Amino acid sequence: MNRFMSYMKKEMIMAMVLAVAGIIIMCAIELRIAGNTAVTHNIEIWIEAASFLDFFFPMFVSLPFVWKLYFERKDGFIKYVSMRTDCKKYMAVKMLAGMSSVFVMVFAIYYAGLIFAEIFVEPKAIAQDEILGKYLWGKMQMEAPLMFGTFWCAWKGLVGSVICLFGYFVALLSENIFIISLLPFLYCMLENFVTGTIGYERYSIYTSFVLNRLSPDAMRVHNYYAGVIIFVAVTGAIMLVWAFKKKQVDYREEHN
Repeated sequence: MNRFMSYMKKEMIMAMVLAVAGIIIMCAIELRIAGNTAVTHNIEIWIEAASFLDFFFPMFVSLPFVWKLYFERKDGFIKYVSMRTDCKKYMAVKMLAGMSSVFVMVFAIYYAGLIFAEIFVEPKAIAQDEILGKYLWGKMQMEAPLMFGTFWCAWKGLVGSVICLFGYFVALLSENIFIISLLPFLYCMLENFVTGTIGYERYSIYTSFVLNRLSPDAMRVHNYYAGVIIFVAVTGAIMLVWAFKKKQVDYREEHN
């Protein structure tokens, strides 16, 4: 636990810097939306503003955290650590600290944005359309936005942690810093494109963390977690194949 808290403090520095930047961007977008868009409920301003950050979501929950593990492996620091403690335990605790920091960061950005939209933003135009109520959990979004936001931001933080874990695995296997930096984002973009092209966008990882992304008739409860399950299954299979091939290459190099 002491080791986890030590790593957590280091990761939280980056997480808090990103959280502050994300909150500022979110609030600025909300003010712009409130000034030129007619809304029925303030939470609609938050949902629209969140969609901008959601596009880059797989990048900012992985890139700022996973690159350090790559350089520790490249510089031989992990081998040095293995002389003092169990290497697998060290990496597991480090990954858990990074994933926890991502959870806190994501929750802080989106929930602070919701509070700002609900309390401090005054929309200039009010619409009469009640389409929000047609969405899954739409009534709760309208009547108890802060309560709903607590659960939704926590879920979003969990999804961000899963994507961050994928980034950590890439950092352990890849020798290319470009791949490590962008693969989680590129994978999610490609997956989103493929599922959209074949008409199964309701099972996309983006659908799992983008609120009210599809039409009200298309959304079901399982659509929010199906994308995460598929993401874990597909990326897990990719990591296993990648690790197996890498092990074969390393074995041939050692015996040549």
